[in-house]
Amino acid sequence: MSKNPKGNVKGHKKGAHKKPVASSSREDVLRAALLASASGSSFEDVKFFVFSRRNREGLVDKPMAVLANSTLLRKASSHFDYLFTQGYAESGIVDMDAPYPSTRLDKTTDYDYDSDSDLDDEEDWPNSEDIGEDASDTAVEGSFGAESPKDEEKSDHKDGSDGEDTAAQKTCLPQPGRQGRVVFLDGIAHKTWRAFIMYTYLGPEELTFAPLRSEGMIRARDPGPNKTHACSPKSIYRLAERYDIASLKELAVDEIKKRLKPHNILEEIFSTFTSLYPTIQDIQLEYLREHLHEPVIQDRLPVLIESLAKGELPTGSERVISNLLKSNNSCKRSRICLILNIEFPWSDYVQT
Repeated sequence: MSKNPKGNVKGHKKGAHKKPVASSSREDVLRAALLASASGSSFEDVKFFVFSRRNREGLVDKPMAVLANSTLLRKASSHFDYLFTQGYAESGIVDMDAPYPSTRLDKTTDYDYDSDSDLDDEEDWPNSEDIGEDASDTAVEGSFGAESPKDEEKSDHKDGSDGEDTAAQKTCLPQPGRQGRVVFLDGIAHKTWRAFIMYTYLGPEELTFAPLRSEGMIRARDPGPNKTHACSPKSIYRLAERYDIASLKELAVDEIKKRLKPHNILEEIFSTFTSLYPTIQDIQLEYLREHLHEPVIQDRLPVLIESLAKGELPTGSERVISNLLKSNNSCKRSRICLILNIEFPWSDYVQT
């Protein structure tokens, strides 16, 4: 398999193109999917395996399963039209109830967002040895908490029976081998992806955003029954950028803006995340200009400038200083230089 310029995995052509769903509303698509499920079709016809944790060695691991409806995904982004219907490897129909492949690594060093706060840290897990289940053993986590047939079979023997099936059990138990698609996602956390799936089902009202790490607030561990875990607005922005979902990007941008404060703006504007997205950087630059008078900013900014001069900040951070110093107001520019109060080769960073 190879990747196209947007970083999506390409496979071999395998099927015909399905009718687009762009002209229908999300509500109509959801209604049609529910009606089809009432007639015997499976509502959830695609399973994603998504990494959920960062372990003590810095590897990202613990792939978890999330079930979804492919038609609602296609409604959210045309990317999924191509993924499911234009010959990608993921367009093949396979056994959705099959466990996580033993031939596939269950951890990765190639996770391209090291500071993703939607990944759990191993220290936050009660006891990783007690959990001890990989993606092949855990209940398949669907949008409505559905279990896979294999998991229901396991639970039926918890009453102490010897595991022999009676005729009634065989009649009532779901049959294994549901047919659908299986997709292995890299670079997106389980928590982010599950929130996105609920967004495709129920709309923006279903999204709950967590505080930014730089705010110093504790994220709630248990959201309660029938609620999705809060997810990072930065992680959602990355996802929306990856799949070109403008409305979702706007929601994430609005949330990021709301969470900027004088005590965290410098940490945010000089972060790796911000260096990757000029739109976010411009928003944070505007906030920084408006709050340069704040003592906490005046105290910390010169220290960060020194770190920039030593090459200790992410690539692209020099653009922040360049744009901060570019001003038609010479008094304002002089005030900024006075705040910084250090020797620095400004001419290297101020673009004319």
